[in-house]
Amino acid sequence: MNMKTKRMIPLAGLLTLMAVATEAFAGTPPGGVITYGPPAAQSIPVLSDLMLVVLGLFLAVMSYRLLRAHPGGTPLASLAALAIVGLSSVPGVKFIEGAHAIPAFSMTSPSGGTIEVFTNTEVPISNGTGVVQQIKGIQPNNN
Repeated sequence: MNMKTKRMIPLAGLLTLMAVATEAFAGTPPGGVITYGPPAAQSIPVLSDLMLVVLGLFLAVMSYRLLRAHPGGTPLASLAALAIVGLSSVPGVKFIEGAHAIPAFSMTSPSGGTIEVFTNTEVPISNGTGVVQQIKGIQPNNN
């Protein structure tokens, strides 16, 4: 071995040990405190069902016209029109169903409160208050 290689062996060993080392939390439990409470009232602008249908039809007609005007866009415009008609003719079909997880923690106070979590992994938190709740803050126990 030449001299440069002999100098690199301790450095490679040090880098390997640094890559293998994991975090150690001494004296503090994992987890933290989650603060929740009801959200402040806000008005959300929405469109009625009829206006959403009108907006969707308007966008479909505009995209069809733009595709037909583009050179070579006639087959794509026809395919897009067929896809829009096909998707709009299937009302009430739920393409994506809800995902359900087993909740480990639950919000219990309708006026807000805290939840102490004693794990360092992701945990689902269910709302058992019957009132809409919002997570206001998360304070971990460690850095």
